[in-house]
Amino acid sequence: MFKVKIIAFSVVILALVLTRFWIIDSQKKSDLAKKTLVFNKGGQGKTTLVFLHGLLGSHRYWNPVLNQFGDGHEVIAVDLLGFGDSPKPYLEYSVADHVEYLLRTFKEAGLSNQKFILIGHSMGAILALNIANSIKGQVRGLILINPPIVTAENDLKNDLKESSSKFMVGMTFNKTWGKLICAIHEMMPILFYPMIRIFDPELPSEVAMDVTKHTWESFNGSLKNILQNQRFFDLIENVSNVPILLISSKDDPYSTMGELQNLKHRPNIEIKSVPGDHNFLLKSPKKVTDLIKQFETKIP
Repeated sequence: MFKVKIIAFSVVILALVLTRFWIIDSQKKSDLAKKTLVFNKGGQGKTTLVFLHGLLGSHRYWNPVLNQFGDGHEVIAVDLLGFGDSPKPYLEYSVADHVEYLLRTFKEAGLSNQKFILIGHSMGAILALNIANSIKGQVRGLILINPPIVTAENDLKNDLKESSSKFMVGMTFNKTWGKLICAIHEMMPILFYPMIRIFDPELPSEVAMDVTKHTWESFNGSLKNILQNQRFFDLIENVSNVPILLISSKDDPYSTMGELQNLKHRPNIEIKSVPGDHNFLLKSPKKVTDLIKQFETKIP
């Protein structure tokens, strides 16, 4: 009798797992029909600021900064393709995929004929440079916060070893492990939230919750195509007529002031160094807001 109960229980669990996989697969397929991203829009004013988060982030990553802005600014924070509450279709998550969805989203947000300042953190900084190259003349200024400077896969692996847990390094560079972890958290994201809080207890709860909102396709594709295969100095070399503010935190493993100093001869680039790690803006939102406002006054 006990064996029968065990078998019955196992069958029920297997059925639930297969049903959940079917639901996830169906959602990814249906997301192919969605052509724009989720975004949060607020405020009013003559200056429009558009915010792009980094890998595993969402628009809520910017909340500490956005809460510092009062009147005079319209702010738009986007969930990038495959992250947060945005669509997560079966795609390569190439630069072209990300840029295409962002441009359609900007149009939906009312930015078709409007100039704006584009602000990107980490992977969002790389995408911001690609956007500036795609719609020349519409981006008034670029603010790039801790842009990753990666020249090879080994560079990224070594940087991650300095800043992340072995769990994160394994998920990033061991595809079997990475796929398994992503499959589990897609099925039961609520179980991973406590784990994230253990690995990084300083993350705000809403940011930690959104870390689980990705798929293996969006994580691995964006990591490979945006972080590993894009060359920061080549991208920024092509943006010569746009004022750029580079903000680098002293303990960021992905870019250093030494590397960024190679750009100090560029008349359109201003470089600022601030205390903190890769995610310093979560702890020092007013510092970021002040730098944005100071830079804004210098833009023609």
